[in-house]
Amino acid sequence: MAETASRILLFALIAGASPIAVVSTLAVLSSRRGRTNGLALLLGFLLGQSAAFLAAFLLGSAAHTNLDADD
Repeated sequence: MAETASRILLFALIAGASPIAVVSTLAVLSSRRGRTNGLALLLGFLLGQSAAFLAAFLLGSAAHTNLDADD
């Protein structure tokens, strides 16, 4: 269990250190309305991550269901 948690944490750190995340954060911090733009960035990030998770979950569930039907 601890090994799985450490792997997930490692992947989260790698994803968070990506150049795109750093550049977008710096762009928001240097803008005139940093607080408003930061909130918009956060909401967009959370919605995008949620949509990607939902799509991957539904695709995986559909693939798993199709594999069970072949047995």
